[in-house]
Amino acid sequence: MGVAGVDYVDFDLRIEPKAGGGYRVRVIESPAGEATGNFTLPVSPLELENFLLRMGRSRGRMRRLESTETQAAKTFGGQLYEALFTGPIHSVLSTSLREARDQSKGLRLRIRLNDTPELCDIPWEYLYDGSLNRFLVLSKETPLVRFLEMPDAPRPLTVKPPLRVLVMISSPSDFPQLDTEKEWQRLNDALADLQAQRTVSLERLNGGSLAALQNRLTRGEYHVFHFIGHGGFVESAQDGALLMEDERGRGRPVSGQDLGTMLCDHRSLRLVLLNACEGARSSSSDPFAGTAQSIVQQGIPAVIAMQFEISDDAAIIFSHEFYDTIGQRFPVDAALTEARRAIFASRGDLEWGTPVLYMRSPDGRIFDIAAAPETPAQPPAAAPVAPAAPEPAPQAATQPGKQPTRMGSTVLDKVRKQLLDQLYGQALTAFYSEQWEQAVTLLEQVEAVQRGYEEAAARLAEARPLAQQARLFRLAGEARAAQDWEAAASRLQALVELNPNYPDAVRLLAEIDREHTLADLYQEAQLLHGLGQWQAVLRVFVRISALQPNYPDPDGLRESARRHHCEALCSQAVALMGEKRWNEAVQALRSLLQHDSAYRHPVHGAAADLLTAALRSKEQSSLPTPRGPERTTKPPEPPNTSGGTKPRPKPTDLPH
Repeated sequence: MGVAGVDYVDFDLRIEPKAGGGYRVRVIESPAGEATGNFTLPVSPLELENFLLRMGRSRGRMRRLESTETQAAKTFGGQLYEALFTGPIHSVLSTSLREARDQSKGLRLRIRLNDTPELCDIPWEYLYDGSLNRFLVLSKETPLVRFLEMPDAPRPLTVKPPLRVLVMISSPSDFPQLDTEKEWQRLNDALADLQAQRTVSLERLNGGSLAALQNRLTRGEYHVFHFIGHGGFVESAQDGALLMEDERGRGRPVSGQDLGTMLCDHRSLRLVLLNACEGARSSSSDPFAGTAQSIVQQGIPAVIAMQFEISDDAAIIFSHEFYDTIGQRFPVDAALTEARRAIFASRGDLEWGTPVLYMRSPDGRIFDIAAAPETPAQPPAAAPVAPAAPEPAPQAATQPGKQPTRMGSTVLDKVRKQLLDQLYGQALTAFYSEQWEQAVTLLEQVEAVQRGYEEAAARLAEARPLAQQARLFRLAGEARAAQDWEAAASRLQALVELNPNYPDAVRLLAEIDREHTLADLYQEAQLLHGLGQWQAVLRVFVRISALQPNYPDPDGLRESARRHHCEALCSQAVALMGEKRWNEAVQALRSLLQHDSAYRHPVHGAAADLLTAALRSKEQSSLPTPRGPERTTKPPEPPNTSGGTKPRPKPTDLPH
């Protein structure tokens, strides 16, 4: 795919503090010229905090067509849009959009917050245009960038495929553990087709330390650094940190400034992707204090970080679509938009708003990727790998007389406390939401990191038996859905023994017994139908209807048996009429009409007419027979129901 279809013109918005309070918004560059307006944050700090908490908790939930979270995002995003794009600002935006479309280009929205770092934590990615019923960042026409003004704009790097991605997965032993192998396999699975096409090449860093990173960067050329691990924002230090590992595998906080220092000399590196909590969070006083912002300040052209925790499924979708689109020579902001749209299309939730793009590249073109060869080239032979040099011990912690550095042991304790607080908060949320299994899992993680933390042990002791009961109830429901009635009943019996008053357990056990009986009856009906026992099939369905009147009949057994049974009764009745066995014929016809009051045989006609004829013949046959030549009355004949002009047949002529 060429790049012509993803060209953009810029719409630059600078937000500045205004004397006396509030903010001034200036359009400093756009296709429609410049403009100035005012901006006031449309929500209170408490309302903003509640919204951020709501978005952070909503990940991975099932979605209705219009979930309450989606409506909350539309409300917040709409208020933010109307507060930002007021009066002349909105007029210039509308005109710029028209002019960009006339040029067959998109309009890149670049928000500049250098002068207002306190606004960096606003989730601008949820800006919502109510007139179009659309979130701006979900349209390829309006990607959104948090633009950091820096001198010396970077030029695109010419890259011959594959795009080389260096992956670090850090899981310190004294923090909540990541399943590193699962994380690595998940990322490989997400990008398997791109690696097969040699569009992207993944390399895993052996270890999660800064020293291991430095060692690898000296021995190879990489274009992207992809970090998976824990992160945090230390309020006291007003700085973000990623949790890497020291030489013993324990946690070591690494600031964005320190990581940027390590990466900035690697000239081929153009993009950093941080899959870590609070990687996008910033200081209220320093626009470059957050992890992502600090890395950009150190010279990396673009950083993508997460403003909320992102679920595994969304991370897989994001990684695949983003790297695939970058490989097709899209600008980084356009590739991010495609990744957002992929999450939106696949999941229908709000996780598309989790990634945040900080960029100093003026046009988003951080790579100039050459066309991939038609046939995959053989990878070059790997150079001998020297053993990784051990990471030097932190000097501040070992040399006497020196104070710990800003990101030293004191900060490490604060980051650990912050992560434990977050984890414990999630555990308590699950606990008081009565999501017992999840609560036990989270509380066990808290206890594994730090025994005796807060009230975790007491909550865990309380939650475990409830989690066992919840698990039995859940497994019973799964077995019921699979129609494994014995397993479902067995699990519910065990649950009732543990807690006779467990909500809905007794009722569900009775329902499962009834459903089991119904399933067995329907199976018997299938067997009898195959044997042609129509009346027996109908009698089975009488029992089924007594238990559940609207029980589904996907095979149409009841109607098929009724039709065959009616045909048999009609043929039997006609044969009995031919033999002048009127009482039996009347009985057969009445039984037929009970099954279908409007039944009509394709040859013998309406069952009601046959019954009338049979009753008349029965009545005539009961009259005394006249004597002598006066006998002139003949027995009545069955009605002619064929519609023709032939004379009615005599009863003895009816087909048998």
